[in-house]
Amino acid sequence: MSSTTWLKLMAVGVLIAGLFSLAVACVPAPPVEEDPPAEEVEPPAVELTIWHAYHVGEKEEAALKQVLEQYKADHPNVTVNVLAVPFDAIFSKWVTEVGAGGGPDMFTAPNDNLGDHVRGDLVAPLGDLLAGKLEGFSEMAINGVTVDGEIYAVPGIIKAVGLFYNKAMVATPPATLDELKAQVEGGTKYVFMQHPYHNFGFFTGPFGGTLMDETGRCVADQGGFAEALEYLDELRKAGLVFEPDQAQANTPILDAVCA
Repeated sequence: MSSTTWLKLMAVGVLIAGLFSLAVACVPAPPVEEDPPAEEVEPPAVELTIWHAYHVGEKEEAALKQVLEQYKADHPNVTVNVLAVPFDAIFSKWVTEVGAGGGPDMFTAPNDNLGDHVRGDLVAPLGDLLAGKLEGFSEMAINGVTVDGEIYAVPGIIKAVGLFYNKAMVATPPATLDELKAQVEGGTKYVFMQHPYHNFGFFTGPFGGTLMDETGRCVADQGGFAEALEYLDELRKAGLVFEPDQAQANTPILDAVCA
């Protein structure tokens, strides 16, 4: 075989090998089977019941409605049932119905009875659910919903007891307790609610009263409280009106009998 023939055969062999490689390369690879997209699971339907004691038509109720409307828009699977309960009945209603295994999922109300509710196992601790979500709340607000180191409620509104007066009857409102006493002794008629809730500031404020010491023992007889009671009694003797019923307390103010 001549060298020319040998070169031709090699060229043909290389060409065939090249064509074979090209043919193999052109054969489409088997399709890669992809997992089907996961089906979106609809969130389960949830029903939530809330009680509140806000006055119908006032700003607090309007604010609650606004929050709930946004919540329902963000959670269309949740049905929210709202029941307005008179303030003077909401605590007893909660204790009765929750104690019997019923009642709402939550209610909004002052923290006055929180300790009793905790000791009665009528509320659940929320510390784990609120972890990392309380940065915007003051320490006072958090302490107000904490019992024995556990958080049992979401802080809502801080309210202060104030002194309202009739400008037509009082030119300058008293800025101190001494000024208040002087005005009462001078004939100015004021009305105070006869309830420790509204007058507690007299015990814990300027008179330095402390209800309990660090061990939880009642020390109301060790100063502050007694002085505050004496002061309130002096106001009563001077003519200040103490009224146990809020509606009855409002009447002389609205009638301009008391300032």
